[in-house]
Amino acid sequence: MEDSLKERILTSARELFFEQGYYRTTTREIAKNAKTSESGVFRLFDSKYAILMSVYNNAWGKVNQKIDKELANNLSPKEKIICIADVVFKMYEDDKETMSFIIMNTGNTDTLILERKENSIISNENEKYIIRLEELCKRCSELKMVNHRLDAQSLCEGIMSVIEGVLLGWYLADTSDNYPYRLSFEQASNLIRIFFDNYVKE
Repeated sequence: MEDSLKERILTSARELFFEQGYYRTTTREIAKNAKTSESGVFRLFDSKYAILMSVYNNAWGKVNQKIDKELANNLSPKEKIICIADVVFKMYEDDKETMSFIIMNTGNTDTLILERKENSIISNENEKYIIRLEELCKRCSELKMVNHRLDAQSLCEGIMSVIEGVLLGWYLADTSDNYPYRLSFEQASNLIRIFFDNYVKE
């Protein structure tokens, strides 16, 4: 029963955060949309922030589940990173609401995570995604695949910047009438490969 109520609250919160933003959404609105009382919300979550982090963590959990499904063990570290990027790009096409929520909230929640690091409400799934990329970049470096001008950390930051830039561009193109740029999936995938060809060899 409580699991069902929790899911309704998280679904309600995701919809409202997506439509009107975190700060303009109240716990009373979340409760009403979930067909429960505000006290019912606070019985399961300590605060609106806790709800946000649960929604954010669940969104990244979907991304990681898709990556786990698509990532083959026989790929090289470079091929695995390209595969991860392709999975994330494809997810924007297949589950735009989840990916848009991540794009909308990544900056805000990163700050909130730092403020509440002593609590357990940290986006573990987002951390899992970052650690996976960091480990693959480190492996590329250990195998002497990385250009001498770049270390593993810089490579990882560059990859994440390219991925986030593509997603943000798609989001802006979908939500603004005046945003003039929109890469196709093939162009986005090629962008990652061009980046790699400059800095990583097989």
